[in-house]
Amino acid sequence: MSKPSLAEAVAHHAQGRLADAVRIYQEILARSPGDADAMAGLGVAALDGGRPEVARPLLAEACRRKPGDAATHSNLGNAAKALGDDDNARLSYRRAVALEPGRPELITNLAGGLDGAAAASWAERSIRLAPGYADAWFVLAHGAAGAGRLGTAVGTLARSLALEPSRAAAWFNRANALRDLGEVEDAITHYRRALAVEPGNDGAASNLLFALSFVADDATIHAANRAWGRRLEASAARAAAFANDRDPDRRLTVGYLSPDFRKHQFLMQLHPLLEHHDRAQVRLIAYADVARPDDETERLKPLFEAWRSIHGVGDEAVDRLIRSDAVDVLVCVTGYLATYRRRFVPRKAPIQVAAINQVSSPGLEAFDARVTDRWLDPPEQGDPGPERLIRLSAGFAVFAAPAAAPAVTELPSLTRGHITFGCLIGPHRVVQIEC
Repeated sequence: MSKPSLAEAVAHHAQGRLADAVRIYQEILARSPGDADAMAGLGVAALDGGRPEVARPLLAEACRRKPGDAATHSNLGNAAKALGDDDNARLSYRRAVALEPGRPELITNLAGGLDGAAAASWAERSIRLAPGYADAWFVLAHGAAGAGRLGTAVGTLARSLALEPSRAAAWFNRANALRDLGEVEDAITHYRRALAVEPGNDGAASNLLFALSFVADDATIHAANRAWGRRLEASAARAAAFANDRDPDRRLTVGYLSPDFRKHQFLMQLHPLLEHHDRAQVRLIAYADVARPDDETERLKPLFEAWRSIHGVGDEAVDRLIRSDAVDVLVCVTGYLATYRRRFVPRKAPIQVAAINQVSSPGLEAFDARVTDRWLDPPEQGDPGPERLIRLSAGFAVFAAPAAAPAVTELPSLTRGHITFGCLIGPHRVVQIEC
């Protein structure tokens, strides 16, 4: 029986049969440990499988053994980029292009690793070489959106989609650009197209829920959130029983979990709440899923008795940590980050509450309550989601003014005879209502 060849592995890989391709790459390397092509193939398979940390050393060794392989240098750049090492990613992309300056896919990878005018210049060079290459149009549009040229991005992504309509990321990016231009209805259509192509696209599902909040009626918004919640719950394990002390006279342990313990507008609501907790009754713990801590992160830390940094920590480990802290009430403060609701399924504390920046139901049985008010959720409408509503009498969006805010002056309309509205937020948040 003949031994499987590299060509067979490449064929399996091209057809998306990663397990078969990996098996053959590994068999080849077992026979010939220094085979750079098999090593590179195994690295790309790891990259395609979402494991850039595995791919990178394999591709680096393949480049060392076969330094003239431009595609492997470019794939090494992809692995570095996936791991957040942009500087080394650009170095690898440039080496690849220097080796084969006429390959559009290598040029496009370099463009995707750059910013601003340089990215646009390389993407346009790729398009000149291959006008029908959808990736190049996609990267060109990404650069335009990053530079704030949203209209250009919308048009350029239309070119990319005309060439490759099955690319969910292109539908998603075009939806984001349309939303930020205030074309929310069109954005919703595009998010749904992205989900039709890739039903498991969490980003599109999350942004669809966000966009619906600006234009849909309450029933539609709550139904969409509940559908998302059922999807998360269907794939979640059952929560184990909690062993919290049931002594009614002890202090409660309350955990706050968020990726936004950083410079964020919701901190104007959170700071006063934390400052006014009765520390004789409540112990506060922060679970900070913050990718880039800043000075606001440092300002928050003294308001908690314990600070747990959980960025990059898996859900099971977070679950064990919260249980070991014996948290009684876990508070979610994440706004419309629907993808982030996974952190709360299965439940990680006996009671879980959605509060601050939560203007509609998270749609999860795992949440016992949501803090709101009678304007956002009129009492006559009942509790539209699976959670109980706690309606604050004075309104739930109570905040402290920034320390640097100027003094309040006389209302201009008293002398002008009319009211002037100002808006410092994106146009997608401006909606027409009947008064």
